[in-house]
Amino acid sequence: MYLRWPIKNIFLKSRLVIFIFLYFSIAFFYKYECETKYTVVLDPGHGGASLEPVSVYGDKYDPVLKKYLIPYRQGASYKGIDEAFVVYKIALKVQYYLSLLESSSGREKFLQILKKYDPEINKIEGNGFNIILSRPESLPFINKTKSFKPDLSVDYNEPFRLYDMPHIKTGKRVKGIISLINDHQPYLVVSLHLTGEYTPGYGGMSSVISPGYNTFKLALDYINSSSVDRKSVEARYKRSYYSYDWFYPNSKRTIFEWFLCDSWIYFTGYQSLASGIKIDNKKFAGLRENYVSWSYDAGYWEGGAGLNADFIKSKMHPDDFTGAYWKREKSDPEAWRREGGQEGYGGDNYYASNEILRFVRKGLLANKIYSEEKLPVLRSPYVSTWSLPTYINAVNAFVELAFLKNNYDRERMTKYISVQSEAIAAGIYSLFYGTSNNNKKDFPAGNAVDFAKYENYSEGNYFKIVKKK
Repeated sequence: MYLRWPIKNIFLKSRLVIFIFLYFSIAFFYKYECETKYTVVLDPGHGGASLEPVSVYGDKYDPVLKKYLIPYRQGASYKGIDEAFVVYKIALKVQYYLSLLESSSGREKFLQILKKYDPEINKIEGNGFNIILSRPESLPFINKTKSFKPDLSVDYNEPFRLYDMPHIKTGKRVKGIISLINDHQPYLVVSLHLTGEYTPGYGGMSSVISPGYNTFKLALDYINSSSVDRKSVEARYKRSYYSYDWFYPNSKRTIFEWFLCDSWIYFTGYQSLASGIKIDNKKFAGLRENYVSWSYDAGYWEGGAGLNADFIKSKMHPDDFTGAYWKREKSDPEAWRREGGQEGYGGDNYYASNEILRFVRKGLLANKIYSEEKLPVLRSPYVSTWSLPTYINAVNAFVELAFLKNNYDRERMTKYISVQSEAIAAGIYSLFYGTSNNNKKDFPAGNAVDFAKYENYSEGNYFKIVKKK
């Protein structure tokens, strides 16, 4: 009896020790999993330089034609303000403000920042963010391209191109910004831009969005309809939100004709003739989904099918578009990102974009930079088949922060970068954890994006399945 009880006690104690160890291990890993940092990419637009020749320094490299399709665009510039430099400064400052979340003292500072936007907030949620910048600082000779003589053995634009490209010396594929962003598998990408255009009054800001497959499919319906039925399809388009905001580069076509032209680019890589009924086989804009390294890649860089009749036929049908990429385009997550949503259209991309801009307006007011009457106007979005909002598997807040031909906007972009950066950082936090509703037009709604629906997608976390295996 004496010998058996100690053995039993030892056995019970051992089980207790094992139970405690497992309990705290599970609790630790559960806590770690719940508090894993969300990855956010800050994407300052452009950078690089518009150098000659295009064959070396161009953009949008086509792996079938084996050439760059367009000259490189280094970004807007007006009266000494260069977009690429300004938005990079903003990105660095946003990164700094979000880095405050890494320490207890920093979190208290960030809490005081948030109180400018939500006086009722009393604690910081989450475990901070994994912040990544999409590109390095812009080239120092960007304003001196007329006198600068480039070394043709150096590809100055390699770190700044959106799409993949061949290495200038080895010819091997180099990943562009879109591919690298997808490799990081972020939940949110904040693309920062300035436009060189003019807006009246006290300046303006605008979102940049690309609709989803269901909107572009209207063009397929139009092309495949009789001349009589086309009128009803056009009427359907004109009843949509997009009929007001579609990007209208010039008056050579109507807004609807530009929509048709962009739809041809979306489906085939070619522009259409002005009628929107047939392809313009002399104007190839690129099969952009094949310029990206991702799980939807069709293998063009590896010697896949080239430009053939499938891409230049005069009519298209929804059944023509199959394979991994088109399955993606027709999926629920792409509809969540690009259609419907809290703004009524444009999906989570448009909501996130507008929310960032609304935080900037609120920040300018809360920091007593401008009165409410002198705040920049939140304008309608630019809508087209844009690259980043389409080809990344993340919610994309793509914003034009200012119109450089407006005096007030130029003042904002020179004197108040820190204030706007602070506001963007607060907006990013709110997109994940929410803040209080301001109940005022063109001020933050304060609603978090429902990232859980992407995490719980039937085929796996939508932000994770993009990376090419």
